[in-house]
Amino acid sequence: MDSSTFLYDVPPFIIERFCKIMDIGDDRFGWRGLATRIAPSWSEVRVMERLEAVGRSPTSELLWSWAQQNKRVQDLISVLQDMGHCRALKLFLDQGQLTNKLPIHAGYWLDNPVANCCCPATDVDSPPPG
Repeated sequence: MDSSTFLYDVPPFIIERFCKIMDIGDDRFGWRGLATRIAPSWSEVRVMERLEAVGRSPTSELLWSWAQQNKRVQDLISVLQDMGHCRALKLFLDQGQLTNKLPIHAGYWLDNPVANCCCPATDVDSPPPG
């Protein structure tokens, strides 16, 4: 998988792990933080809140809707970099050699964004520390 892969072509196990990461995150690092960057309107965010209330993954629905606009992995990586979401970013970067294809972002070159991340790499299935 490279950065030009369409989001709807990303393997399902990666999307599932990404959705778990985003669904359990707080407002800034959760699906709401993602929605503020990619949702077309606030009414779409309200729909996602209703889906969450009935037990569905708001991230999955949001990402699927965004993928239908022919968005690519690079588009999602740019959003995750903007959010500063190292854990979700690491998930995509670990799937291939994407690090050498990342653009200049925020005024500096990210040779290895995962190594430069301020947050520790943790597994989605492991319990939170403390």
